[in-house]
Amino acid sequence: MAKKSKLQTLLFARDITQPEIAEAIDKGTSYVSHRVTGKKPWTTKDMEIIGKILEIPREEWLDYFISGRAEQ
Repeated sequence: MAKKSKLQTLLFARDITQPEIAEAIDKGTSYVSHRVTGKKPWTTKDMEIIGKILEIPREEWLDYFISGRAEQ
C-alpha cells in the first residue's frame, strides 16, 4: 500500500475532498489529483489558497505541497 502524502492525510482529517479543493482553486479534479499524488507540481497561488483553507503555515508548505510524505 502506498503511503499517503501529508496533504492527503490533512484533507482526510479535515473532511475536505479533492473536488472541494478543485473548486476553491478554480481547477479540475484531475488537476488536483495529479498534484496531491505528486505527479505534477502545485503553483504558489494554489499553495496560498489551499494553505489558508487548511491553515497550513507558509513555513510548512514544502512539507505538504512538495516533499511531505506522512510517516506510517
